[in-house]
Amino acid sequence: MELDTTIHKGRTDRPVVILIHGLSMDKNIWINPLETTMFAKNVPIKSLPQDAPGHVRSKTKKVLYWRCPEKVDSIWAALQIKGYNLVSWSQKRPVGPISVAVEELKQVMEITRTAFPENLLH
Repeated sequence: MELDTTIHKGRTDRPVVILIHGLSMDKNIWINPLETTMFAKNVPIKSLPQDAPGHVRSKTKKVLYWRCPEKVDSIWAALQIKGYNLVSWSQKRPVGPISVAVEELKQVMEITRTAFPENLLH
């Protein structure tokens, strides 16, 4: 099965930046944070509070609510503007053993070498 990768080709005089997401996230945390999902793609990050929550009291419980912003600046967009070459991927098992992540990173390095032969990685 192929890796879910996103590549941006910037300027040839800029290095390649490989962005690896954190535990239980996906590549969108870098590319489009509001579209990222957590916990094996089961929980959209939009479900977490983005600003100070308010509350509504009912007779039985307190209910929290919040507004999700329409846009969030991303590191991906900032690096694109500066002309960097970018690679990111969503790990198949973001909470799996480190050996799985290492094998995927090897694949990502091969994908990167193929996509950016002018920026040969040593």
